[in-house]
Amino acid sequence: MVFYAVIFYLQFSPNFPESDVIFIQTLKLIIDNDTVNRYNEFYFMKYPYRTKAPITSPIHPSLNIWTKLKRDAQNVMKQQWNDFTVWFIHDFGLTNKKIDKCKIHVTNYFKDLRVHDLDNVTIKFFQDGFVNSGFLVKDDYKHIQLLSYSGDYDKFHCRTEFYVTYDY
Repeated sequence: MVFYAVIFYLQFSPNFPESDVIFIQTLKLIIDNDTVNRYNEFYFMKYPYRTKAPITSPIHPSLNIWTKLKRDAQNVMKQQWNDFTVWFIHDFGLTNKKIDKCKIHVTNYFKDLRVHDLDNVTIKFFQDGFVNSGFLVKDDYKHIQLLSYSGDYDKFHCRTEFYVTYDY
C-alpha cells in the first residue's frame, strides 16, 4: 500500500498574520496491481462462491467499452468500481475524511505504448466511491474545483495515481 501526505505551509513575511496562513495538503493515492489483488482477496472472502474477479486492472475500462454495454451491465460495472473505491478509501484509512473543496489530478500509467485517448478516461466511478465512502463531501463542481487527467507509460508498473489537493 502506498500513501503519501504532503503538507505545504505558506507564509509570505515574518509579520504575516497567522490567521491568514494557508495550509494545503496533497494526498497521493495509488491504485496498482497489488491494490487490485488485495481487493480481490477481500472480495472472494466476502463472496466465496463467486469465481470472477470484479476488478482486473488498476486502470478502469475506457468509456468506449462502458458505452457499448447494455444498461444493466453498465450499472454492474459502475457498482463494482464503486465498491472497490469504497474499500480502497477504507483501506487507506480515509473513510469519512469529508473533504469539502479540492482539486484532483489523475494520472494513468499504461503498460503498453498504444495511444490512449484521455477523453475516454473518466473518474466517474471513482468519484461516486469517494462520496459514498465519505472521503469527499460531494462530487459536484462546487466541491471538486479542478479535475485534470494525464497519461504516461510504465511497462512494469501500470497504475492509477490520484493527487487530491485541499485546504484544511
